[in-house]
Amino acid sequence: MIYILPNPFDGSYRSHFTKSEAQSVFDKAIATGSIGPFILVSVDMTTPLGCSWYVNSPVTGNWEDFMVQELVPYIDGNFRTLPDRDSRAITGIFMGGYGAIRLAMRHPDVFGSVYAMHQVGTGPECRSWTRDPIGI
Repeated sequence: MIYILPNPFDGSYRSHFTKSEAQSVFDKAIATGSIGPFILVSVDMTTPLGCSWYVNSPVTGNWEDFMVQELVPYIDGNFRTLPDRDSRAITGIFMGGYGAIRLAMRHPDVFGSVYAMHQVGTGPECRSWTRDPIGI
């Protein structure tokens, strides 16, 4: 189970997958046995005021609560998942990368893995693997 938080400034929440033809890449990888079957979940978390930043806010809504208290239980309750943290990953790109790191750190009981691509808003201490391969 992979939850992906898109970059809200890159069109719709589906645009990154459409541009990169991700479904055909995933289908081929599954067909060849390179990866096992998985469920990919991506939702639109933008607001009339712009990006939700994937946080609870009295202005834009309770997006952190939505993700952890509503979306994850809904997916586990309605699809054939392994409903535990070790079978759940969260990832994101740009603003979604920030959200993925934030949600994974705040909810380690929900998400067992996190990966952020080009994360923004994380500060100078959140270094990329290519810049600091040993993580210090």
